[in-house]
Amino acid sequence: MKKIKIETLTPVHIGSGRDLSANTEILQFGEENKTILVVIDEEKVLNIIGTENIDKWTDIIKKNDNFKEYLMQRSNKLKAEDISKRKIIVFADDISRNKTLKEQMFDGRQISYIPGSSIKGAIRTAILAEEANKNIDLAKRNLKGRKGFSGQELEKKLFGSNPNDDIFRFLQICDAYFDYNTIALKAEIFNMSYKEWSFKKGKSQLIEAIPDGAEAYFQLKINNKLLNLNKSKANTDFLQEHNLFTIINKHTKRLLIQELKFAEEVSTVEEAFDDYKNTLSDLITNINSCTKNEAILRIGFGSGWNFITGDWATDEDIMTNYDYENFLSTVRKQSKYNESVPFPKTRKIGDKGDIFGFVKLTF
Repeated sequence: MKKIKIETLTPVHIGSGRDLSANTEILQFGEENKTILVVIDEEKVLNIIGTENIDKWTDIIKKNDNFKEYLMQRSNKLKAEDISKRKIIVFADDISRNKTLKEQMFDGRQISYIPGSSIKGAIRTAILAEEANKNIDLAKRNLKGRKGFSGQELEKKLFGSNPNDDIFRFLQICDAYFDYNTIALKAEIFNMSYKEWSFKKGKSQLIEAIPDGAEAYFQLKINNKLLNLNKSKANTDFLQEHNLFTIINKHTKRLLIQELKFAEEVSTVEEAFDDYKNTLSDLITNINSCTKNEAILRIGFGSGWNFITGDWATDEDIMTNYDYENFLSTVRKQSKYNESVPFPKTRKIGDKGDIFGFVKLTF
C-alpha cells in the first residue's frame, strides 16, 4: 500500500444524494462575524422542545413556519451548538432564495470524505482518454454503442470485456477522510442563451463542499503480484506508479488548456468570468510545477462534460464531421442551436468564480 496525500485546490463536492431543506433540516445562524448553517440534530432538538411537542414540530414543518423562532422561544439563549449535528461556514453573499442545500457525503462520525471509487473513476477516465488518443483507429471503430455514442465498447477493448477481466481490478484505492468544517457556496449556471453568455437568474444551487486547502490521506495499492500473473492482452503500463501520475497530469493539462481557451473568449463579453479564467491559469501553472510524484485530478460535482467523459470522442481525428453532427443532435436539441454555439455551452461555477473539483495527489 502507498500512502497518498490529497489536497483540495478548489472546493470539492461529492454528493450524498440528499437535498437538505432550509427551516426544516438546516437553520441559519451568525457566529464570529460569519454566517453559518447548522444541520439539525434531531435528538438535541427533542431535548429542547420535549417529546410532548413533536406534533408542534411537525406542524411547523407542514406550515413552513419559522422553526428557529420557535426554538428560541423554548430556549432564549439558543446557540448553534445546542441543536447542531455539524456546522457549515457560508461563503456566499445572499442565500435567502436558496431553499435547499446539496449535502456533501459524510460517514457516521460526521466526517466528510471522498470515496475511493470517485478517485478511481476519475483516474480511469483520464487513462481512457489518453489511451483513446494513442489508439485512434481502435477508438474510431468503437465509438458507438447499442444506443448511440458510447465509450463502453472501447473500454472493453482497452481494459477487459467484463468485470472479472477488467485490469482496473488491480488498482485499489481507499476513501479519503477530511476532518474539516465544510463550506456552503452557490453554484451558478453560466450559459449561452439567445446568442449571449450570461448567468441564469434564479437557477443557483447551494452546495456543501470540502473547502480548498484541505488535506487528507488515503491508501493506493497496485497489486503487482496479480498484475504479473495477468494473462490479459490489454496494456497495463499505465498501472505503474511512475506512469500513472504522468498520464493524469497530461490529461488534466490538456483539458485545462482547452477550457482556458474557451474562458478567454468568453471573458471579453462577461467580466465576471475573469476569476474563472485566472483560476484555470493557476491550475495549469500548478501542473507545470508538479514533480513525478504529484498529479492534479478533477473529481465530483461541477466537473462538466469534458472532464466527466475525458472529451476524447469529439476529437476531429476520431469523430468525423458527419458523426459529430449526429452526436450533437443526440445530446441536445439541435434545431435550437446553430453551428456557432459551442459544445458544451454550460458551466457550473461558484458565484465568486470558484471552480469545483480539483485536487492534488502526492505519493
